[in-house]
Amino acid sequence: AINLGTTTFGVPDDPVLTRAQPSVSSAFDDTCGLLEDAGAKLVNVSVPELAETLAIEFAIVMAEAASYYDRELRDRSSLISEGIRVLFQSGAVLPSEDYLKAQRLRSVLCRALDRAFAEHGLDAMCTPTVPMPAYAPTDTHVTIAGREEPIIDAVVRTTAPFNLSGLPVVAMPMGLTEEGLPVSVQFVGRAYQEPALLAIAAEYERLREPLTVNDNRPINRQSLR
Repeated sequence: AINLGTTTFGVPDDPVLTRAQPSVSSAFDDTCGLLEDAGAKLVNVSVPELAETLAIEFAIVMAEAASYYDRELRDRSSLISEGIRVLFQSGAVLPSEDYLKAQRLRSVLCRALDRAFAEHGLDAMCTPTVPMPAYAPTDTHVTIAGREEPIIDAVVRTTAPFNLSGLPVVAMPMGLTEEGLPVSVQFVGRAYQEPALLAIAAEYERLREPLTVNDNRPINRQSLR
């Protein structure tokens, strides 16, 4: 068990993480309020380096995926879906200097996140997991704050910073839209502090009310993870 009254959460205010659909932003505000009611300290933090997240992530993923799936691209490319196949093929011709630059920028991003934890004395960061509710597998684009973007960009920009840094993350349901679609919050912990992060997540789950749809039937949280 953990006492949230002695826990400090960082809430990044960078657009990469804050630009979300209203249902997500509203549920996230409720989550922050729940944490504060439990005695947790919430502080706004800024990590400007997050602005480079998509460029860093895609350069690294494209190059490494192209290398890993080289045989499949040559012998069985028709079995790979078009969107993923194009990603792999682009990685195969990505200049090596771009890949190396992305790795250097990745190190910069890692140091920036470490610095944010240290300067603010954070136990964890708290952000929306993705900027929109659950979506259909056939959806390709989403409109957020008046701007249309590919869904893959939207879901990657809020999750990739912590994939790139290697920091531990727990993603959990934080609410339902009026249509009954789940939205999610992610708690990001300090490096190698998984037990403390899991304790925070468990306490948050204990505090929040069961998720319900409009007819007030309880939702099985395990099925939403």
